[in-house]
Amino acid sequence: MMELFDRPDEDNFFKAVQAVAEDGIWPDLAPFREAARHEEHARRRRGLYVLAYHGAEPGMLAILLDALTDPETVVRTAVLTAIGRHGLGQLVPDICRIFLEEGDDPQLAKAASETLGKLADARAVEPLRLAKSRFPTFVVRSACDMALRKLGAAAR
Repeated sequence: MMELFDRPDEDNFFKAVQAVAEDGIWPDLAPFREAARHEEHARRRRGLYVLAYHGAEPGMLAILLDALTDPETVVRTAVLTAIGRHGLGQLVPDICRIFLEEGDDPQLAKAASETLGKLADARAVEPLRLAKSRFPTFVVRSACDMALRKLGAAAR
């Protein structure tokens, strides 16, 4: 998989990661942990993508916490995906604060809403409701509504 890491072809990289995930035979993850902190945003995103697919990688929480404030939208979106995949509910307050309460990026607000829906944590109900008025775009409002529906009774 590392041989695909530097190639510009994103589809082949993502397919290779998915194939490895399905086989359950992982290479040494040290290069991907390093890539998650690389200066190039494409490498950071790819490193986080691999770690998100891997599962319970030691040190994952620290890597994700650092990357929550990455300057690149594509990296932060990858972080949100990883948080949702791992079910890291302890990061719900950080997600709500950074992306829904203080943030101003609709793409990140949508990704955060989707992650919060996956985490199904009642602490996200009020921030999701408020985000619907802060982000008047249909895409964000729809993502918030879907997350609130997933939260079910807690959202009522």
